[in-house]
Amino acid sequence: MTTTQQKQPKQLRVQRGILGGPLNLRLTPDEMIRVEKYAADEFRSRASFLRVMILAGLEQYERNIAINQ
Repeated sequence: MTTTQQKQPKQLRVQRGILGGPLNLRLTPDEMIRVEKYAADEFRSRASFLRVMILAGLEQYERNIAINQ
């Protein structure tokens, strides 16, 4: 199998209707380039990649709060 024929990993998705509405987000051009690169590396859409990043950031934030209390 050549590199162009590699299978894409299966994306885990949330059931339809579970998520809230869309969220507008502004990024600098450099940030957008980074997001697009990492999303492509993981075979994800930009929105899917950003959701993963937000969830990871929330977990880290909550750990920091627990440590500081």
